[in-house]
Amino acid sequence: MAKIETKNAVVQYQDDQETKEVLFQTILKWFTKHESFCGEVLVQSDFAYEELPDFMGDVAEKIFKFDLEWKE
Repeated sequence: MAKIETKNAVVQYQDDQETKEVLFQTILKWFTKHESFCGEVLVQSDFAYEELPDFMGDVAEKIFKFDLEWKE
């Protein structure tokens, strides 16, 4: 597990090669599903703004598996 420390939190997350491969394939699958292969398409498409928050939430919880601890 790797760790990020910020002013307000300490976060541990998966950092192994399998996690990196799953992340890569998940993102590539999303681009392919939406035929979004350039930044312009993403910026101008409503679906990106509608779907990306849920997609990133899944990435955070199911792939990185962030273990968050807030500092007091």
